[in-house]
Amino acid sequence: MYDFESENPYMKKIKELWGRDIEAEEALSNKILALYIEGKSLLKKGQYIKAEEKLNYALSLEPIDKNIEASILLTLGDIYLEQKRYFESEKKYKEAILKEPWDKNIKAQILINYANLYFRQKKIKEAKKKINEAISINPNDSKILSPQLIEEGYTGFNIVRFQGRYFGIAQNLGPLDLTKVSEEELKEYEHKGFLIIGNTAAEVKYILDNKKTE
Repeated sequence: MYDFESENPYMKKIKELWGRDIEAEEALSNKILALYIEGKSLLKKGQYIKAEEKLNYALSLEPIDKNIEASILLTLGDIYLEQKRYFESEKKYKEAILKEPWDKNIKAQILINYANLYFRQKKIKEAKKKINEAISINPNDSKILSPQLIEEGYTGFNIVRFQGRYFGIAQNLGPLDLTKVSEEELKEYEHKGFLIIGNTAAEVKYILDNKKTE
């Protein structure tokens, strides 16, 4: 029996080009993710201009996944928030929402950060409205619910989801009750290398994977 696909040179060429397209798309996706992670790292160090440059460059690359695009816009909003550039921060949070990421945890996190923007401006009514929107999208983001273990023992870290964020907690740190730990304590654990914080489990794993090669 004649195997058309295996014998036809045109089909072979199409398969070869298709394979290259997939590889190129994966490479681009990894590049965008790397830029996003680098931008977030620069934000945490207070290097706002460099962080903004990395994230805007990531946004210029196409195609880009809706979830990562929304996460980048969210982080840009956070950069402006830290600089008290409230108008620009709100604009980026709105853009992030309009991207309609399919991951409900990212949607909820955008709204939670949006609420934080309003809290800083003493707009309590608006802030509470955003919190309620976040809870309606994903009830698991409510502070009254317990953290959820997503994966145990990933390169020595437990990955936990809580309040719309993902935490990589070093197993040698011992039990850590996220419901009782302050943001300042979280930053201290993160600084010491016992904690990784991200918007998705994939982001936390990416950081941990690169941590191994450092």
